[in-house]
Order: sequence, then C-alpha cells, then structure tokens
Amino acid sequence: MEEAIQYLQKTDVIFKNIIDKYGIPTIPIRPEGFKTLVLLILEQQVSVDSAKATFLKIKAEVVAIEPENLIHLSDEAFRNLGVSRQKASYIRALSEAII
Repeated sequence: MEEAIQYLQKTDVIFKNIIDKYGIPTIPIRPEGFKTLVLLILEQQVSVDSAKATFLKIKAEVVAIEPENLIHLSDEAFRNLGVSRQKASYIRALSEAII
C-alpha cells in the first residue's frame, strides 16, 4: 500500500494535496470470516452505526451468525431485523456459496 500511495503522491497533485493535508489513510483490520462479510454487506450505503445495530439485532435473533442459520431466514424475518430485501439476498447468496 505504501508504494501505491507514494506513486499517487508523485503522479497526482490532488492526491498529493489530500495526503499532505489529512495523512495516509488507514485501513481497519477486521477479523476474517463469515461474520465480517455479513457486516460488510450491512455497511453498504448506510452508516457504520446503523449497520452495527442491525448486525446486533441479527446476532440476538439467531443462535450464531453462521451460513447455516442465515440461509433459512425469510425475507420477512430479515425485514423485521432491519435488513433490506437486496442485502438479505446477498447474505443468502454468500451463505449458499459457503455451504
């Protein structure tokens, strides 16, 4: 990543100004696994706090956030937990791919 940032600073004045002003961006380290992928799906196009609240609702509803438990949740169950139909379909597709 460091090499890519140096390249951008040398070749693009806008990136150079942003990096000079705000510093090098940090990428948060997340645990590997299914739970993290579900959380990443939930975080799309909403605030991190909103996604985390939805994630915690799901966690309280199912025994464990595992593909086997989420693949069988109905659209209505996901909706009641605050998950959109599209995100529910992504979570099911991810679950199917893993199972």
